[in-house]
Amino acid sequence: MTSQNYPRYFENAENIALPAGSERYEPHTAWWLAQCSRLAYDSKLNIANNLQQVGFDRVFYFDMRGTQGFLAIHPGDGHEFAVLAFRGTEKNYIDILTDIFILRTKLPDVEGKEYGEGPLFAHAGFLRAFQAVWGTALPNAIRDQMNEAEWIGARGVSDIIQEKIEDPRTPLFVTGHSLGGAIATLSAYHALPYHPSVYLYTFGSPRVVNALLGKKIDAVLDTRSYRCVYGDDIVPRVPPLFNYTHINQVVYFDPVQGRMSNKSTMRNDLLVILMLHLDALLFFLTLKARKPKTTLAHAIAAYIRAVEREPLKPRVPSR
Repeated sequence: MTSQNYPRYFENAENIALPAGSERYEPHTAWWLAQCSRLAYDSKLNIANNLQQVGFDRVFYFDMRGTQGFLAIHPGDGHEFAVLAFRGTEKNYIDILTDIFILRTKLPDVEGKEYGEGPLFAHAGFLRAFQAVWGTALPNAIRDQMNEAEWIGARGVSDIIQEKIEDPRTPLFVTGHSLGGAIATLSAYHALPYHPSVYLYTFGSPRVVNALLGKKIDAVLDTRSYRCVYGDDIVPRVPPLFNYTHINQVVYFDPVQGRMSNKSTMRNDLLVILMLHLDALLFFLTLKARKPKTTLAHAIAAYIRAVEREPLKPRVPSR
């Protein structure tokens, strides 16, 4: 891939440490995954070009019924890692319908019980977007019971995880922005029966699941999942109804003070929703001259700038 006429991502990547599996939030890992989340919006050719430039040597795309993204594998500095990144909301009717479809849907538990301790619920639109690309690989526990077992159906992300990530110690980082963050949350939870070393970083994700399923996700991912929220981003505050909840481990970025360990400065959901209505009114009264702050805060570029305000661990090349 020799073309230089493509949008560049991962600026200064050669100076920033590669992601590594850690049971705490790592700014340099967040930087890489935010860049991958932004890259997921681009074309397949530009995704491949940019990934190759920073050392990824394998990439697998998926694109089905409005759900797009990629799984890329990097040899690392002696330790391989993989990134599963989902594209967020675009200006097309499929993504818009996915975002506003707020009916809840039951889903099978990954532990094999039909509805778990349930019922377990997820946002119907997000669940359908996830199911469109997940595929039909059988979990390891089922495969280990039989000499030969196969689920006949469309291949997808689960098949690639099972076939291409051979070492169970390889960190699999699941990430996404906006709608992509919602799909990433469901994917990280469902990836565990296929691969034990799963880590989740989302950026501006909406609420995805009910309280019971949220607790189960928190229990299995524990300190390996981080939900990043920037300023008054409206998307993490929705849907506000129907018992939807977030997973734990919020990482909040204040526009003035940077990353906050104390979340008390984070405005409550109702206030931000009211601000959105005021933003919308001013947007139209000023003939679209005043851009809504609650939606500007949602841009993946805003999240990248917030992550970059912190010192990022330098990369030490392997000898």
